[in-house]
Amino acid sequence: MSNTKSSTEELKELLDSLPEKTRKEWSDGEDKLLKRVQELDEKRSKSKTRKIARKIGPLVDFLQRFAGVCGPLFQANPDPASYVWGAFRVLLEIMQGMSTYFDKLLDMLYSIGGKLTQFTKFAEMHNESSTCRAALEEVRSDVVLMIYRATAKLKGCTSIALAKTIWRPFESEFRERQLILERHTDLFEREVQLEHDLISVAGRKRQVMDWLAPVDVKVDLERERDKRSDGTGTWILDSSKYTTWRDHPGKQLLWICGGPGTGKTVLSTSIIADLEARVKAQGQSKVAYFFFKRTESDRSNASSWICSLVTQLFGTMDYLPPALLAAYNSSTSKKVAASKAEELLISLSQTLSGFFIILDGLDEAAELDAALRVIQKLRDQSNANIICLSRDNMAIRSELGNRTDNVIFLNESLNGADIDRYLEKQITVMEKRLGEPGLRQILFEPLSDGAKGLFLWAHLMMETLKKASTMSALHNSMKQLPKGLSELYDKTLSIYSEETPDNKALVKRIFVWVSTSTRPLKWEELKQAIALDRDDTELDRGKVPFKNAVLRLCNPLIEYSQIEDVFRPSHLSVVEYLLGIGSVNNSPPLDQSSAANEFRTSEEAAQTFVANVCLHYLSMSPLESSVQWDEWDEESLPLTYYATSNLCHHLTRSSKSHPPKHLSASILACEAQRRVWLTRWLLITMTRAPVQNILNEQGATEIWLKAAQPELVLSMDILQDMLAVIIDLDRIDVAGYENRAATQTWAKPTYFEKMTVIRDLARQFKLAGREADAVATLESARDRQCELFGWNSPKVVWIYQSLGILYDQQHKFELACQTQHKALKVQRSHVMDDDLEIAWTIDELGRVYKHLKDLEKAEQMQLQAIRIMEAVLPQEDMRILFTRNALARTYLLQKRPEEALDEHRGVLAAQKLSFGEQHDHTLWTMTDVANCLAESGRLQEAYDQMMTALNGRRQFLGSNHQDTLWTMCDVGVLLKRLGREKEAKKILEEVHAKQVELLGHSHRSTVRTSRAFEGLQMRPQ
Repeated sequence: MSNTKSSTEELKELLDSLPEKTRKEWSDGEDKLLKRVQELDEKRSKSKTRKIARKIGPLVDFLQRFAGVCGPLFQANPDPASYVWGAFRVLLEIMQGMSTYFDKLLDMLYSIGGKLTQFTKFAEMHNESSTCRAALEEVRSDVVLMIYRATAKLKGCTSIALAKTIWRPFESEFRERQLILERHTDLFEREVQLEHDLISVAGRKRQVMDWLAPVDVKVDLERERDKRSDGTGTWILDSSKYTTWRDHPGKQLLWICGGPGTGKTVLSTSIIADLEARVKAQGQSKVAYFFFKRTESDRSNASSWICSLVTQLFGTMDYLPPALLAAYNSSTSKKVAASKAEELLISLSQTLSGFFIILDGLDEAAELDAALRVIQKLRDQSNANIICLSRDNMAIRSELGNRTDNVIFLNESLNGADIDRYLEKQITVMEKRLGEPGLRQILFEPLSDGAKGLFLWAHLMMETLKKASTMSALHNSMKQLPKGLSELYDKTLSIYSEETPDNKALVKRIFVWVSTSTRPLKWEELKQAIALDRDDTELDRGKVPFKNAVLRLCNPLIEYSQIEDVFRPSHLSVVEYLLGIGSVNNSPPLDQSSAANEFRTSEEAAQTFVANVCLHYLSMSPLESSVQWDEWDEESLPLTYYATSNLCHHLTRSSKSHPPKHLSASILACEAQRRVWLTRWLLITMTRAPVQNILNEQGATEIWLKAAQPELVLSMDILQDMLAVIIDLDRIDVAGYENRAATQTWAKPTYFEKMTVIRDLARQFKLAGREADAVATLESARDRQCELFGWNSPKVVWIYQSLGILYDQQHKFELACQTQHKALKVQRSHVMDDDLEIAWTIDELGRVYKHLKDLEKAEQMQLQAIRIMEAVLPQEDMRILFTRNALARTYLLQKRPEEALDEHRGVLAAQKLSFGEQHDHTLWTMTDVANCLAESGRLQEAYDQMMTALNGRRQFLGSNHQDTLWTMCDVGVLLKRLGREKEAKKILEEVHAKQVELLGHSHRSTVRTSRAFEGLQMRPQ
């Protein structure tokens, strides 16, 4: 083993051995050194030699910057830097009288200082990384040692003659110290690079997690676990069905089925705790879980639960799986799509040797059939042990409950003991609080008998009894205990009939909002929502209820989370009861007169009420006219975000026969106000890539309005509204939105995202036959921007490009080419030729040149765009894949089918990995591959590939979608070329009939099918 000392240890020994006289001589600080340097510089002011301060500046800067670096070796001693300034001063004073050697010394010190300048950018890093700090300490010890030893060595230079004798050995020793310094510098650089790599990985990991956007399931787990009493839920851990499921890894599925309120969720927390403890002890498997909530959109939709599982299973790894990184790198969306999330979960799960998944409330999934399909895939294609807890449901029963050995039906015999333990604990707490030790004799047995296996019933009864103010009230509450949840809810609501009229109105509003909101509302949102009347012209803070009053009135049907500061229904059955839906036992009809029904309403009426409030709220000043953050903020108008992004949700579920009263005078009726609302919606939901979602919700709203208020539809233009919003986005100050969403990874749309939106909008305008409308709007915007900023402004580039795309769709190819070249010219005057924005324009030019039949120029442009993108983007990036596909189509037109096929197949492989086989982009590339095979004469292979694409389109888009019909026409043409003319005729007739019905005779798709069919008809029989 080597006994070589570190520089830090060597420095400590030197420091300990310094004579007291030397310590005193070197004890002055850096100020005295700098003052002496200034004096020497003034003395040498006429010298041709560069100033001393400039020569030693980098070295002094290094010593100053890292003066705080000291390891445990110096904890009991002064920092070695406490003497270095004095030693440095003495060294300069010794040598300043010997000009030649002084200049050599300064050059040596300057050389060292130059190598140390790179360390300044790591001034903060050494405090965070112990390895970097240790490496930096060695470098600093080297520098201090060099100064100390130089001072000691040259101290004897009292004359030129002595200097000649001493200098050579000093120079040799100095070079040796330099080599040591260089080695330590190299080590530090390696440590810094490693730290940088780790930080980069962590940063990329955060980006991927933001892209997955998982809900915080740990908050849900903690909330539900707090409801569990000690000793409850242990029976499941001893159940043979559970232990068989748990102890036999791989492809195991268990379904725990129980009615509303039987304690499934609390039971799931016991299961999770058991599995996490076993995994921690064994250190092999992983545990992932999810709590479905039908009343919360982010806890019921298809992507959220799958993304949550992906995050839990793979987000804790030191390095993210390559497939996950590839999917993230290739995505152009800020949030992962549901179809992609499913593909990721299935493919990534196959890399794990075993893992546990717990899904609570599966029946509350928004897309239950899709969820069941994913669960079956997980069971069949991975080593997953899956446990699902839900109510009885025909779809779930048929998929999961077809074997008795993998189903546990919850009943009183299974959870009765747990309910009794819960009651025992709660009654004991109540006795201590009230000072009444005999409560158990009064409460326990009736409550235990009345629960009938319903944990929720026991919980709500205890919460109700806690409200009693006297023993007499307690005894009255125990008389005629309600049977089941429905009677319990009846009895609870009947109590409200004794409240004041104001309180009764308040209770009903709270129930409506909490039952219909798409997510739990924070107190600041809820209090404003229930305080607003439809005739208010401004917010009256005098109508805002006290929080304590709301808490008193809502308990126990509404649950308040102090940690989250939100209100939510205590159980799904509460919502079902209040809105007269679902499977709560024996709920009375809503039209039946009763004290309880005063506080219940139909779901349609509740949605209408909430939609009315949202419309009225958004129509008030300043929200109806301003997007700018400085004119309104979340603190003064806290319901803004909810009302903006959820208006369409509530409106399309409202009554068509009795629509919201504010509809005709709302923001929907005014173009300017409607666009303000849409712009705000786009900005506050930017993290979720919302453009297509907004268009879809707008479309659903338009359909609803046609039935509810058709005259209002005439004033709306969804496509023009969205195009106007995109155009106006550049002039909006987004700082407030960025600050508000700092924890939500908010980001202004990138250039590529904006152009992707424009391309999607252009396609929508084309499908509607309204390209001319879009062109007119964009030309007007271009003229305004040119007038304000000049034609050569970067602010005009994206409009040029957008117009180029639309001109191309209008078959005005020359004009499209000129316009894209204009965009390129402006870009090149502001950015480098290898900028990604330029690559986009060059790619568009390639497309236009292809349409102009200048295939050589098209190929040249596409290859140039690919070269630019590949220099900065990963190979699987969406932009590169798009351009490679475009290049392959150019190859095919050039009669180079084999080269085209290679390109398309490469893209197809990447798309399957990144998007999945059913994604629209993947399906288009499949048809491209089929076309290449057909051009190569491999007709049967082409037919098989085209049929795969057609089946995917039917499943993904539906049988009547334009793209599906287009592919059916391709299949018909291939059948004709294969000599299967009867089949070809049948499919082409079907396609043509549907296209005539949906698109009309003159549409280009219909004309294309007609020509294919006519060619078949003209063939001799």
